[in-house]
Amino acid sequence: MKGLLSAIRFLTIIPIGEKGIKEEELAQSIPFFPLVGLMIGGLLVAVKYLASRFFSPDITSLLVVGFWAALTGFLHLDGFCDTVDGICGGRNKEEVMRIMEEPNIGAKGAVALVFLILLKTFSVGGASTFGLLIAPMIGRWAIVAASATSSYPKSCGLGKIFIERCKKKEVLLATLIMIVIGIVLFGLKFSCLLGVALTIILPFVLYIKKKIGGMTGDTLGALSEVVEVATLLSIGFISC
Repeated sequence: MKGLLSAIRFLTIIPIGEKGIKEEELAQSIPFFPLVGLMIGGLLVAVKYLASRFFSPDITSLLVVGFWAALTGFLHLDGFCDTVDGICGGRNKEEVMRIMEEPNIGAKGAVALVFLILLKTFSVGGASTFGLLIAPMIGRWAIVAASATSSYPKSCGLGKIFIERCKKKEVLLATLIMIVIGIVLFGLKFSCLLGVALTIILPFVLYIKKKIGGMTGDTLGALSEVVEVATLLSIGFISC
């Protein structure tokens, strides 16, 4: 239970327990990332249902995406922008890292953010209840999977603590939790969505490793956002 509460506190803005999170609590929270993703998905379903009573489908989708971003403290979207700015603007590792650490968003990151939000909004509009439940769960699992298969390129930072703490035990437990939930809710078709996620995670991790030597907190957030959108889009091709 302590690990689950730590995961909720780390991945959302929901005020549970004490502020901040200790290193040992972070390690305990890792296996519960997919479960927190499912909880986020449940809240998204509720928001979509309530909003649809009063607003048009387009406005409802936009409200869902806005709530989605706010619930996670805009953390992953910020990481997405920083990653795009760094990768597109840096000619070497040092430049990429420097750009990613700058507080201001660049033009390339802003354009990519607008495109991502639009794509996510349209995807949410056509997503089923299962889609909204599953996408955040797979997105949070992607963070765990990428952390377990990568290293941290900087000397310090929250990402370093997380990646170093994410071992085989944590990723196996997180994967087991996700697969059980996915099959119960989605049936064997869940394996297709898992396959889509893996085809994004593995090349993404290898590419980031080539560019800067390993995953950071920003690139983990960016990966989560990309996997979520890919999951929503993929569901459209699967009969649910």
